[in-house]
Amino acid sequence: MLNRRTIDILIADDREDGLIALEAVLGDEKNYRLVKARSGREALELVPEYDFAMLLLDVQMPDMDGVQTADAIRRVPGYEAVPILFVTAINKDEQHVYRGYEVGAVDYIFKPFDPIILKSKVAFFAELHRRKIMIMEQAQKLSEAEQRTRELQIQKIEIENQRRYHNLADAIPHMVVKANGDGEVDYLNQQWTAYTGLGLEAMGRGWFRALHPDDRERVVTEWRFAVAQGRAFEAEARLRRHDGVHRWHLVKSEPEMNAAGKIVAWLSTCTDIEDRKRFEEELVDARQAAEAANNAK
Repeated sequence: MLNRRTIDILIADDREDGLIALEAVLGDEKNYRLVKARSGREALELVPEYDFAMLLLDVQMPDMDGVQTADAIRRVPGYEAVPILFVTAINKDEQHVYRGYEVGAVDYIFKPFDPIILKSKVAFFAELHRRKIMIMEQAQKLSEAEQRTRELQIQKIEIENQRRYHNLADAIPHMVVKANGDGEVDYLNQQWTAYTGLGLEAMGRGWFRALHPDDRERVVTEWRFAVAQGRAFEAEARLRRHDGVHRWHLVKSEPEMNAAGKIVAWLSTCTDIEDRKRFEEELVDARQAAEAANNAK
């Protein structure tokens, strides 16, 4: 036997004695909660508020009879297939019975009804409802378990990809820095640490400390602007070596986007260009010396 969860049953009858008769037979069942309606319109108003396992509708109700009520209830989302049992003392001829079945009735209960038969029919549909709920709950649990499995698999793939990325970044003969979508550094490769001597203290915005004081304001301003605009970043700046010497580097950063086009990371490299800068300075000095010599003639 399945878990004896409480289920809701709608009983609708415009006559109080009809409701009392149904309550007298079904009311002693602790797992049933009987919700009463005294008209078809009241029944229709109650339907969206409950998850009824079945509906017991009196056929002969004024204004909106049981068949009309059943037809309207069938149009309520979620009630397309809920069992409807008509309770009636009249209209036993085939024409009225067929009309009831056409709007989705699963059975007729004719007054005066046999309590044992009524209980048996209600118990049958109650058990079907419990089984439906159990299947839905099992399907939900299975779906949640599958979702958790997929999430764990994705996490494993992400961890493995991150490990491979870090290994690759450590193998590159350049300093590699990774920041999150907001521009806060969350990874530094071994070359960065070996050169600057800065490790965890360079995370977040700590990497600004490696910039030469004369370059810091310019580079930080340009970096924040690039992050805000979602544009690639490139700047020449002097980075402090672990022994206090500053060398010129070309700092380049490219945004990494997800499938939705949102920036999720910034991948940056720092390439030593000290020799090139010195050569450029020597060329400038040589040009200026040549111009000075020509002017002296």
